[in-house]
Amino acid sequence: MKNRLLAFTVTFTLILTTLGTPAQSADLADAEKIAWRYMTSVLRGDVEMSFSLMDQRVLDQRKSDIIKAYEFAKKQGKGDEFRARFKNVDNLDSALKLPAKQFFIMIVKKDRKNAPAEHLKAMRDTMVDVTGSRRIDAETARVDLKITPPKSISETPQEDGLIMTLHQGQWKVVKNAK
Repeated sequence: MKNRLLAFTVTFTLILTTLGTPAQSADLADAEKIAWRYMTSVLRGDVEMSFSLMDQRVLDQRKSDIIKAYEFAKKQGKGDEFRARFKNVDNLDSALKLPAKQFFIMIVKKDRKNAPAEHLKAMRDTMVDVTGSRRIDAETARVDLKITPPKSISETPQEDGLIMTLHQGQWKVVKNAK
């Protein structure tokens, strides 16, 4: 009886482990797809797509941090210096009233508009490959990427990575892994 119970327990555990593995792999495969889409959209200049793949909570926090730093700078009499960091933003006070995602989209679009054409072309011609991924915890993963610029820029690919979070059933980019 004990041997049958032990055999049943081992078999049942193996079945559950086997059934759980494809779901975990699919989750990481989804994280890899999102990471690749994110990095590719950043390089190709699809600003809306890249920010839609980021965790909104992170964008909200980053904008909140900017607001706090700006308020502090103004109290110190250094508001103009702080605004100078956002040289492509016509009116920082108005821009900070936008929702976080729209705020960052506006900044990146203006920065890209002022970027040299050859830099933008090199970014568009850069290749992105997923080289691996792993779970950090139940809701966090790291996706490793190989970024290969055009040969005219560099012969050496760069290893990079993104930290992803699973939020409401979808993988979102949190930050660079470095």
